[in-house]
Amino acid sequence: MRHPDRSEWILDCLLQMHLAEPLAEEAKAGKFGFPVKNTIGGTPQPNDWSGDYVQFFREKRLGHQLRLARDGTLSSLGKQLMDNLDSYFEGELISTTPDGNQAWP
Repeated sequence: MRHPDRSEWILDCLLQMHLAEPLAEEAKAGKFGFPVKNTIGGTPQPNDWSGDYVQFFREKRLGHQLRLARDGTLSSLGKQLMDNLDSYFEGELISTTPDGNQAWP
């Protein structure tokens, strides 16, 4: 099916991806992560599975990047954010996508 507007096509593809059945057993079980490590640019990214999205985001995303930054001020501010991270997601329903990442309905 051709879309006259490319952005509509991209949104359509993203929707289909997020509606697909997860392949990894961990993602099927509602865990967040990915079966292998990957990179963001040239930066290694850990993806160990977690049953709690906020914990996954705190440790595998924010915490990992802050440790790599090795900046005292940034680490101090990041710690404050990570300590209060639960409050930002309070009341939000977060589910996994077929690749084990997060999605908000």
